[in-house]
Amino acid sequence: MNRKQLGVTLILICLMIIMLTGEKLFNNDIKKVALTNNNIGNLNRYNALEGSISYSLPDTWDVEEKKYPGNYIVYDNNFVSEEMGILGYVQILNTKKSIEELVNADKEKLKDKSINKYECNEDKINGENITKVFYNEKSNKEKLYLNVIYYKQLSEGQVLKVLFSSSEDKYKEDYNTIYQVILDSFEH
Repeated sequence: MNRKQLGVTLILICLMIIMLTGEKLFNNDIKKVALTNNNIGNLNRYNALEGSISYSLPDTWDVEEKKYPGNYIVYDNNFVSEEMGILGYVQILNTKKSIEELVNADKEKLKDKSINKYECNEDKINGENITKVFYNEKSNKEKLYLNVIYYKQLSEGQVLKVLFSSSEDKYKEDYNTIYQVILDSFEH
């Protein structure tokens, strides 16, 4: 390899390093802008299962923890933002089913509803595998809701399930960034 080729190769390597570093900085800025644009100043921390799992939700959202009989849904925290048109929940399920079986069972429950654009994809959050399900649902009042459900295996027999549902008329593209910020906040 002559000097000219070596010089070009070194310049390309340096540019790639700069681009990767810039991408990380840019991603953090995008998240901050998305939160600010939606009047989200702070995130409140929530603990599940006696503190073994924690996560954050915007402090402007109304949050209500619910208890269910039995041992299937061991944690359920519902949230609503009237201003943003978002509602959903964070659930921890005790189940021996795989995530694929849970997704298929949930899909089966949707058969009687007005559902379209159903998609199921594998993704990563904080380096951990998750399953992301997206679908549109038309309500009885002909209002369209955009639903995103994330499934993540926490441990053997425990699955995290997070639903975000937003009305189409209030939905903004940066909502996915807000969902990402919330999912990034999970620690277990």
